[in-house]
Amino acid sequence: MTVELTAAMVESRVVTLPVDRAGWMAWLIGNKRSIGRSTGRDISITAQARTVRVNPAHMKKIVGKTVIVVDDFTTEGKSLEWARTLLSEAGAARVIALTIGKCPSRYTVYRLRPGVTIDPFTTNDVTLAHFQTTTGPGGAEEGPSVVLTTAMEHFAAAEKVAVEPQTLDAAPARMAHPAPRPVPAGTRSPMNAYKIARQRHLADMLTHLQQHAYPLVWRGEYLVPTGETTTTALWWIALPGQVEQWYDTSEAERLVSGICLAVGIIWEPVAAPGGATQLAEALARMEERRQG
Repeated sequence: MTVELTAAMVESRVVTLPVDRAGWMAWLIGNKRSIGRSTGRDISITAQARTVRVNPAHMKKIVGKTVIVVDDFTTEGKSLEWARTLLSEAGAARVIALTIGKCPSRYTVYRLRPGVTIDPFTTNDVTLAHFQTTTGPGGAEEGPSVVLTTAMEHFAAAEKVAVEPQTLDAAPARMAHPAPRPVPAGTRSPMNAYKIARQRHLADMLTHLQQHAYPLVWRGEYLVPTGETTTTALWWIALPGQVEQWYDTSEAERLVSGICLAVGIIWEPVAAPGGATQLAEALARMEERRQG
């Protein structure tokens, strides 16, 4: 997968670039002779060192920045690890690797041994002995697939609506899928005031997304189920191309987390019990991520 760089990305605190050799563009340069003839299918860390370097023309754009390396798939991480090594040596403050898929095998972290130096702006003849390695399992956990899949489905629906405008007569048929799930029986009332900080925090982000970042519509209700005395929050959210659906608080938080991840917003839900202390902790974690 190739990610096009925009001027805004270059001038911001975050720089994004692809890992695939065919898409390194002007950021990381591969040696064609080594890649095409000498290494063949050699994807070892030493082959990476012999064939890939940072383009010195972009030296000043990397220094002090958070750099996101994007790849379509990774197995044991050698391409990502060499990219991280190069960019760190080139002055990046932080390097984040992001892939769409991960082969369910091990992952090895490669770090240069103390005293070993490389020039990130040229190819390097290093051996495995120059690295300290730490190997662990990879691909064993599900990861954020649920929220990412949900968010991508919403973006796909929004894009379809944008490129295929519907007439007023056609809109009802389009909005008929999926069908709303039944609402639990009980007494419902508008969410005019929030009972805990967790709810206000979630509501604030839903409002921000609606007004500035994502075409959703939402409203909140409180429900006292029949035969019970406890109050439950219902979050009614209409996503692009879908009818309004209700979510409980945990479900709504997962949905918002996925959308924020997709649009590049740093946000974290408030942990239970959802009071002022937990809100302060969530805000502190968010600020730490922004500063990182």
